[in-house]
Amino acid sequence: LADAEGAELIEMPSEPVGGEFHLPGAGKVYVAERFDSRWRILHNGQIIEPKPTELGLMEFTIADAGRAVLFHDGTLHRAGISLSLAVLGLLIFFALPRGRKQSELSDEEVA
Repeated sequence: LADAEGAELIEMPSEPVGGEFHLPGAGKVYVAERFDSRWRILHNGQIIEPKPTELGLMEFTIADAGRAVLFHDGTLHRAGISLSLAVLGLLIFFALPRGRKQSELSDEEVA
């Protein structure tokens, strides 16, 4: 987090796919990753979207102090995975052998 003048830098704790931290005041949050518009910060009930910097990183502008959650909105990616798994399940279902019902067999075939 850098304040409005860019003078103070504070390192925030994070995890591999996001982070939760307290912001001490207004300023900018820089994420040291390649710019991806699917990253978001939830701050005081509002979703803040990133802007690219000159270096191709992500920048979030924070209006005031408070708790913030950094997360990646991968909704389309999850939908694609779900669709792929559904298609795979259908393929397996239709590939399974299905025999005739007992009532469809003649008496000679049963004996």
